[in-house]
Amino acid sequence: MKKKFLFTYSVIARSSHELDERAANTVRDRIAIAKVRDWRKLENVETAFTGELSVEGGTPQERRNHATRQVKKVIDEKFEGVRPHDAPTVQVALFVDDLDGIIEFKCTGE
Repeated sequence: MKKKFLFTYSVIARSSHELDERAANTVRDRIAIAKVRDWRKLENVETAFTGELSVEGGTPQERRNHATRQVKKVIDEKFEGVRPHDAPTVQVALFVDDLDGIIEFKCTGE
C-alpha cells in the first residue's frame, strides 16, 4: 500500500581531509538531484524529500523495514564510484504515515 513519507538527511565526511570532503560533497550533490518516481525534493529545505512509498509487510516492524530498505537503496546508489575509504556516512530520519515514530538509520554505500 502507498504511504506518504518525509525524510531528511545529513552527509557526514569521514574526516576534514580534502578527499573525504570531496567524496561527501559528491554524495550530497547526487542525493540532492535524485529523481525517483513519487518523490519530490522540497524546494526550500536543502536536505528533505517527500512523496509516497509502497510499504508492505504483515507487522509494523516489517513495514518499517520495507520503507527503510527503499530509501536506503536510493541513497546507497549515490555512492557509486566513491572509494570506500573516502565514503561519507549519510544519517537519515524518515517518517512514514501510519508507522509510529521516526525511523533513523545510516547509509554508507555498502
